[in-house]
Amino acid sequence: MSYYMLAALQKHDAEVFAQYQRQTAATLGAYECRPLSVNTGHKVIEGEGDPDVVVLLEFADEAEFDRWWDSPEYTEVKHLREKSATVLLGVAFGGGVHLPG
Repeated sequence: MSYYMLAALQKHDAEVFAQYQRQTAATLGAYECRPLSVNTGHKVIEGEGDPDVVVLLEFADEAEFDRWWDSPEYTEVKHLREKSATVLLGVAFGGGVHLPG
């Protein structure tokens, strides 16, 4: 079952954040991952915060997400995100529909 990562970020250093984006994109190629959206043209419809960028990634499954998230390649670039942006929302979740009833 697919596994997703959704992140909403507010940039405070655009140059360093651009480095983070390039280097992170390079790490994804070794994993079963498909970027579904990297979007700066969004609107907040409810809640607080004003993200500059919203990212949605699809992984083959939770194990593949964990392999990428904990990988030496991604670990090496996380500090660029921490230096250049504030994560307003970061969630990882499984696909599928689980409706009551």
